Amino acid sequence: MNASKIRAKTKILTKISRMYYMQNMSQNDIAKELKIGRSSVGHYLSEARKLGIVKITIVDEKDNFRNSVLENEMIQRFNLVDCFITDDKDGTISNHLVDYLDDVLPYKGILGVGGGFTTYNLGTMLQNSFKRPNLSIIQLNGFTNDFEETSITRLYASALDSKPLFLPSPLLVKDIKSKIALENDPSIKTTLSALKKVDTIITGIGCNKTNDNAKYLKAYDFLDIDSLYKRTIADIGFHFFNEKGEFPIEEIEEKIIGISMKDFLATTRRIAIVYNSKKANVLKVALKHHIINIAITNTNTAKAILDLD
Repeated sequence: MNASKIRAKTKILTKISRMYYMQNMSQNDIAKELKIGRSSVGHYLSEARKLGIVKITIVDEKDNFRNSVLENEMIQRFNLVDCFITDDKDGTISNHLVDYLDDVLPYKGILGVGGGFTTYNLGTMLQNSFKRPNLSIIQLNGFTNDFEETSITRLYASALDSKPLFLPSPLLVKDIKSKIALENDPSIKTTLSALKKVDTIITGIGCNKTNDNAKYLKAYDFLDIDSLYKRTIADIGFHFFNEKGEFPIEEIEEKIIGISMKDFLATTRRIAIVYNSKKANVLKVALKHHIINIAITNTNTAKAILDLD
């Protein structure tokens, strides 16, 4: 980016920051005045904080529910778009997270929602969120025999008054020929096309040690589960990665029905919710290698991540 573009970008970031922090304008009002999307305002404010245009000091009061010190350290250490850390216990999600997501989740376009129990539990808490009738909620992957990702998609769409986009397909197929046939089915093809337009993703992370998602793959007899465990540490949407942030399990990557990792990594906001300190290492890998760029977690997990680094 040349000097003139940098100056122009700094000017708009400064303008939006002054409108929000000094003129007390809401993000909705700023969006209307500047004729941009509300989610863009939130993104610009996050970028302004990241670049040091805005420096926020939070007094450590008793009722402060966010750990801003850890948030800033995580953002700087892993070059994150944003970070949200509370003192919630492992496995517990407070309503403060719902308030935060109201500022982060888009109001239009396509939101991809991953599977997992943490993602599902959050969906049950979104009933009082701002409604988003111009937003579509899309299922990222086909379903397993034991856990239907369609139920999570439907839950989020109902809570946000958004349009659900389902992927009526199994998670994996046995061979490439079957995959091609399924992907050419009109109902599946429409959803797969929409997956390429996803701008924001919210998902959990499966950890091999806690046996989150790998257990669902035992039904596929063409997979070597022992090899999968040895070669990877965790997965996002059944895309398994190793300590280097690589996705080495080709027999899954080439046969999965759903969003590809290339398309996943092309999305602007890749949000992971991890409220389990036992997953500190896998979240750290996902952040370090920029698989995820917005972390939502608790104090114990964040401290464990920083201690590991």
